[in-house]
Amino acid sequence: MATVQNGLVTPVGTGKSIINVTTTDGNKTAGCTVIVLPYQGENGTWDERQAGESVGKDKTWRVKFSNVVNPESINRQNIMVLDSKDEPVEIEVTADAESDKIIVVKPKDQYKKEEHYRLYLGANLSSSTGKSLSQGILFLFNVE
Repeated sequence: MATVQNGLVTPVGTGKSIINVTTTDGNKTAGCTVIVLPYQGENGTWDERQAGESVGKDKTWRVKFSNVVNPESINRQNIMVLDSKDEPVEIEVTADAESDKIIVVKPKDQYKKEEHYRLYLGANLSSSTGKSLSQGILFLFNVE
């Protein structure tokens, strides 16, 4: 999401914003869509990965880390899913009940059949010691 002040677009959180402008005389209008993704990391690129097979419409992702995950970093600013039309997908993100090294990502509604999705894990996800990911992860997957 983003705000606009004096023509400056400023991201305020992950998500999608539609920005419309009108000239002061009201004769011309224009618009654009801005999508704010989680932070990629200092190098500005994603560690891109691809699911080997298509997944079911109700796929729950269990993402395992090498260290205990800081529960405060498990949020929508660091984790999001977009469909092939760049529409954000409503997801539930939680810490795993059995392991503090795993986060669980599942759709609030089912994914759409034969659709392509992108799961973003931002570089601001951190361990309980405060160490963040060196690079954000982009995970591509298809629904059967």
